[in-house]
Amino acid sequence: MKKRVAFAAMAATVAACAGVPLFWVAETSRPQTKVFDCYHGETLDLDAMFMAYGHKLDLTGKTAQIFWQTNGMGSAFWSTNASVCVSNHVRASFTPQMDPGAPVVHGFLGVAGDNYRGAFTLRLKDSPGASPAVLPLPTRVLDFATVEVRNAPYYTKAEVDEKIRQNPGVRFTVTNNTLVVTSGAVPE
Repeated sequence: MKKRVAFAAMAATVAACAGVPLFWVAETSRPQTKVFDCYHGETLDLDAMFMAYGHKLDLTGKTAQIFWQTNGMGSAFWSTNASVCVSNHVRASFTPQMDPGAPVVHGFLGVAGDNYRGAFTLRLKDSPGASPAVLPLPTRVLDFATVEVRNAPYYTKAEVDEKIRQNPGVRFTVTNNTLVVTSGAVPE
């Protein structure tokens, strides 16, 4: 009886999909990436069922997200909201507006700050009439604590005023935001 109810729920879900349904089990005890072959221009309805050691992982009330990137993007990802359904499913649609036109897209479905084991790879083939979306570059937060300053130290206003006081024959001018220091001596 339980299997019939589960099958009926899954069949209703598939019938309600607007795009190509892509379903997989995300077993959190062993990270694996699910690979799908698809076409550019399709709407892909991603559905990852999260399990932990064969048991349903309860994600009720969690905030879900989808992250995706192409090769060579390092740790930069595009992202948007996904949804938690049926307590342990994370669902999102990968639409043509999200397709950067690359032959391979790597992504994650998961719950914010908690679990991103719903990893997937889309191998996208060319299709007639599909054109890649023009996506803005993903934004990243700059943490100034990690920035190393390598140029020479800058003088404070007080230090510049002291240098001027110590060297009355020196002329200081500012041109295009550059401090130019000249002395009264004329080269021979």
